[in-house]
Formats: sequence, structure tokens, C-alpha cells
Amino acid sequence: MEISKVREWLEERKRETKVTAKQEQIKFKELQKMKLQLKTDQLAKKNQNEGIYQASTNSVQAKLPELKVGRTIEALPFTTEGYNRAKSILQQRFGKEHEIIEAYTKEILELLTVTSANPNKINEFSVKLRYCVKALQTLGKLEQVNGAVSMKLKKLLEIRGDLVRTDPEWEKWDFSKLSEAIRLKRNPSNSNTTERVH
Repeated sequence: MEISKVREWLEERKRETKVTAKQEQIKFKELQKMKLQLKTDQLAKKNQNEGIYQASTNSVQAKLPELKVGRTIEALPFTTEGYNRAKSILQQRFGKEHEIIEAYTKEILELLTVTSANPNKINEFSVKLRYCVKALQTLGKLEQVNGAVSMKLKKLLEIRGDLVRTDPEWEKWDFSKLSEAIRLKRNPSNSNTTERVH
């Protein structure tokens, strides 16, 4: 009698173990599905955010900083040809290249301090800086403001250490290098490619 009770008890334990194992397997599969769904959702959100970023980049690029003449050229394409046409139009209508240079320089110098590692603030800073740097490079006048790089680094309190950590000669940076370092900080997966500003 005792032996039969022990056998029954053993059989019951085996069944319980199998049921528990199946339940654990089902939970594991559900967890894997949830992880896959989460990754899919994150990827979709990232792609959506990149689309929003591209739209915001284009809208920022469409503005000539601090000049009322921005509307004169806003319909031109965001290409080198469009830029050259815009420069020509502005020189013909207003004839003062130094005012254009001054506007871009002022925009760089007046960029607000980024007091936190907030990605939106870093993105806004990066987009404005890259746009102005590209414009001044095209005009051949970027070297006139390169002395202010250290002032701009001081305005990036929260991320300054991350930016300069990998380059022992960061004190010799110009605005092109600073702009690229911020871009890489903001999106490290693009470290092998350079982003074009149209």
C-alpha cells in the first residue's frame, strides 16, 4: 500500500514538473514576443523621429539667421547651386556680403548654453551650428570665427567631456571639428559617414 502511494506521489510530481516546464516555456515564448515587439516599436519610433529630425533640419536650414531678407531666397533649393544663387541674389539686392557673414557669425556666437544632456537641445544646437558653419565655409570666412570655439565648448557644459575625450588636440579645434564632434555625440552610429547639409 505504501509503495503504491509513493508511486502515485512520484507520478503526480512528474506531471506537475511537466506542466510547470510547459508553463515556463509558454512564458518564455511570450516574453520573446514582447521583446521582439518592443524592438520593432522602438525601431519604428526611431525611424519616425529621424523623419521629424529631417523635416526640422530643413525648416531650420531654410532660414537665413537674423536677416529680414530670408524670404527673398527661401524658395531656392537646398543645394550648392541654390546656395550660390541665393548668395548672388542677396549680393545684387543688398550688396553687402559682410552683413551676411556678420549674421552667420552672430548666430554662432549667440547659440544658447546647453545646460543638460537633453537630446532635443543638443540637436537644436547642432543643427544651427552646422548650418552656420557650412554657410561660412562656403563664403570662405569660417576662419574669422574659429577663435570662438572654446567659448562654444563652454556652452556645452553637460557634454563637453564626452566631446573632447577622444581627441587630445581638442584645444586646436575649429568650428568644423566641433560641429562634427557634436553630430557624432548626437548620433554615434553615423561615425563612419558624414552628414550632408543641403
